[in-house]
Amino acid sequence: MKLRTGELVVLGVDGSTVVTSPLDRAISKNGVFVVIRVRWTPSLKPQGLDVVEVMSASGRLYGDEQAVQSRCNPAQTGIPLTCQLVFEMPPSEVPGATLLVPSELSGVTGGDLEAHIALGATDESVKAWTARTDPIDLPGPKAGTTP
Repeated sequence: MKLRTGELVVLGVDGSTVVTSPLDRAISKNGVFVVIRVRWTPSLKPQGLDVVEVMSASGRLYGDEQAVQSRCNPAQTGIPLTCQLVFEMPPSEVPGATLLVPSELSGVTGGDLEAHIALGATDESVKAWTARTDPIDLPGPKAGTTP
């Protein structure tokens, strides 16, 4: 999806009750971690993709501080950065959820100046994610064109 400040491509969506990174391991007892793999290419200036939220079909917002911090920076102008965005959510809120990305990445979502990207999570996929106990590895951001 082309935005005013760059291009964002969702490469995949996965989920589990356990996620690990080089510095963290988190287990969700009552929810599920939704892991969105993206490729972000800023077009105007070096800019990370830190200010995003997920909105459930019921309108609830998820974002800000999470049990596991994921980073999508530093992203340099014209150089793709592949990373994972992680959101812990109640399983009932995941089907039909969308990723909200402010067009200016100013830290403010809401209104018509944002992109809504459907995550494609279904009741069946979320049921599988909540039963999953093997962790999703969060290796950290990688610069370049690696898918």
